[in-house]
Amino acid sequence: MFGIVPAVASGLELAGFSILIALSTQFGDDVAHAFQIVFSVHNVTFGLALGLGSACGVRVGNAVGEGDPRAGISRALIATGLSMLALGLCGIVLIVARGPIVAAFPADLATHTVALAMLPVWAPFILFDGAQVVLVYALRSLGDQVVAGVNSIVAYFVVTGGAGWWMVHAGVGPMALVYASGLGMLTAAILHGGRFWIVSRRLRR
Repeated sequence: MFGIVPAVASGLELAGFSILIALSTQFGDDVAHAFQIVFSVHNVTFGLALGLGSACGVRVGNAVGEGDPRAGISRALIATGLSMLALGLCGIVLIVARGPIVAAFPADLATHTVALAMLPVWAPFILFDGAQVVLVYALRSLGDQVVAGVNSIVAYFVVTGGAGWWMVHAGVGPMALVYASGLGMLTAAILHGGRFWIVSRRLRR
């Protein structure tokens, strides 16, 4: 039973981004291809955040196993700071070096032009992605996997998928895909951060 909610959450997170991928095809091949470039870059930065989150989960779990879960709070905060620093630096690199990065993907000029417009708008949001990944692993290690799973579902399936669908049909244009993706990351960071604060207060008491 312990892993059911995280498993469902992971599936619906993927579904939320799949909705954006499907919506991208409504704008033609160039936009769909450009969004795939941005999404591929996201997968690389997310892999970095995932590694830091996994390490945080282990360290927080160690604290719980040692009978001192409050020690896990400080460990999680340190890991969150490190993750935001690492992803923040990645974001700067993506903005400054977006030309060579986009050019590394085989595509025509029109696709590269759209990707170059999308990447600097999307890049700052990975700061929140780094924070939310670490926090969700910390919450799971503290035994709060149900609420963490629900938060992820709300952020990435409801907000990302829902906002993407609404903005595309409201005529926002291709950048709606980027806005919806970033909004989901921001929502996840806020929800997981709020939940971590609540759990931390309980442990300190």
